[in-house]
Amino acid sequence: MKSTTAIATAVIVTGTLIYKRNAIFSYCNGYRGIQGFFRYIWIGDYLPPPIRKSVDELDELDELVNKCEPQLDHIETLVQRALLDSVDGPISISNEFVGSREELQKQIFQQNPELRKDIGMFSSRLDRLAARIDSVMSHSDEEVKRRKKQLSSKIVLLMTELDKIITTLCLTEND
Repeated sequence: MKSTTAIATAVIVTGTLIYKRNAIFSYCNGYRGIQGFFRYIWIGDYLPPPIRKSVDELDELDELVNKCEPQLDHIETLVQRALLDSVDGPISISNEFVGSREELQKQIFQQNPELRKDIGMFSSRLDRLAARIDSVMSHSDEEVKRRKKQLSSKIVLLMTELDKIITTLCLTEND
């Protein structure tokens, strides 16, 4: 009688697993497959330790990159304000201006020394973040590779925007 109950239970469990196979496998995909699901149940983390370290580091870097966007906006505001002040000040960006771009940029930086410091520190910070992103080991994991590429793309966008802001310092209306 006990063997009949065990066999019936095994048949019911097997049937349920076969019937619900797609639901179970899709649930396990959130844990990177059945192996990740069992790691989660047994250890409490579905990622192996080296990949977990990389993912945690990418999470930290993602936060730092997201904090850079408001800083870039602040720098852009400072540049726009400096350009507006230079129109009202001793050098004007108009058709009467006959000096070189370098003289205009030098004058703006002399009037606003914090601007050069802020641009330099922000550029250096982006370079350090890019180096840290590059140093994260992917361990041939597709998710880590995807996140590294995504963060690198964000850094490139921020650097491109900073370059555009810097070039606005050099542009005059008589170009």
